[in-house]
Amino acid sequence: MNKIWKEYRAPNGKKYYYNTETKKTTWEKPEAAKREEIEPVFVIRLMNDWKLVICNNGMKYYLDNENEPTKELSDEESLRLIELFDKEKLVCLIGIARGYAIENVEKIYGNIVEEVEFLKEDMKNEQERLKKEAESEVREIVLKEAEKPRMNLVEGYDSSESEEEEEEEDDYEFLNNVADEGLSGDKAKFMELFDRYGLDKFSEWSMEMNKVSKDPDFYLVTDDQEREDLFERWCSGQGIHSTSDEEAKEGGEPEEHEERPLEPTKFHYLSQIVSKSEIRRTTIFQDIKRQNKRLFKEYKIKDFIESSKEQEKFVSKLLFYYKTFPQVEDRTKQFNDFLREKNANYTSMSDMNTLSEHIKRNDTYAIETTLLQIECNFPQDVLSDVRYYILDLKQKTIELVKNSHVNEK
Repeated sequence: MNKIWKEYRAPNGKKYYYNTETKKTTWEKPEAAKREEIEPVFVIRLMNDWKLVICNNGMKYYLDNENEPTKELSDEESLRLIELFDKEKLVCLIGIARGYAIENVEKIYGNIVEEVEFLKEDMKNEQERLKKEAESEVREIVLKEAEKPRMNLVEGYDSSESEEEEEEEDDYEFLNNVADEGLSGDKAKFMELFDRYGLDKFSEWSMEMNKVSKDPDFYLVTDDQEREDLFERWCSGQGIHSTSDEEAKEGGEPEEHEERPLEPTKFHYLSQIVSKSEIRRTTIFQDIKRQNKRLFKEYKIKDFIESSKEQEKFVSKLLFYYKTFPQVEDRTKQFNDFLREKNANYTSMSDMNTLSEHIKRNDTYAIETTLLQIECNFPQDVLSDVRYYILDLKQKTIELVKNSHVNEK
């Protein structure tokens, strides 16, 4: 849209205004020019009835699903849609709104709107596909006669049924071709590095790989993705066979007086998956699931939370804290405030001293085992609150130890 009044600067730097119709100039800004100043030029429909508005001065704002103007876009699906935009076309549209002379303006705007509609359709199809996939998975669970054994990372779990169970098909070739007994010599030697250098299973591969990258055995596996897959496999399988395997080697059976295996909380593994994920402002549950499809199967998340909707509800709440408090220090403060609010000091000093020793030795397996023993004393309203899961397992354990020592004083 062409403006009647245009703003220029004189050689001395002072602004003056020129009327394109009357050809007159003035030093004072006319009222008509003020009214012309900010006007919406283009509107792009986003997801969930949100809209992007581009004004004639290049400014943009949003209209929410109640048509109220706002500078912040808080709809996650619309944020994701904008991430997929062709940024060059968007910049071009802003330039046109500001008055740059470009031919075929209507055609350019129409092409952008059409492209956005295609993106929206793709996103809706993807959501529908994920919904059908989730429903199919739920039906599969219901039809199974026997409950599948759960994925375990702690001392005392019986993993024999899990080992004998036929492997499910997976998009990851890694899971189909690599079993505990079937690791090639190179892969087995590569995985030995993790124990040799004391890697932290609560950490991410991008951080831990530097500890082993200078060892010659690191290059026995050449594919970066396969290295990360082997690390994640080591993380999820560490300690699974500690009791039953030793007994199997000696030809013995577990004794009848053994204590019942520890039970992780409902959200134990799902929260750990989120803590190891790459989280951005636009991340949603489906992104977490796509990033960690293999871990969802390895940890058997469906055994703990059968409903995909419930999984999504928990992850969405957890993502709120990760996005609002992206720094671990800020989430730690939230976690400690939560403990004080719940007066969550249900552990003995002996338990906490044991945990302190495990933390000093960075014994990740023992840390998790002791943590699950301690959680047996926690009330359900603590263990079911999303705030209990806003830190990874190791950091959570460290804070529980600190809080216990503070409360003891």
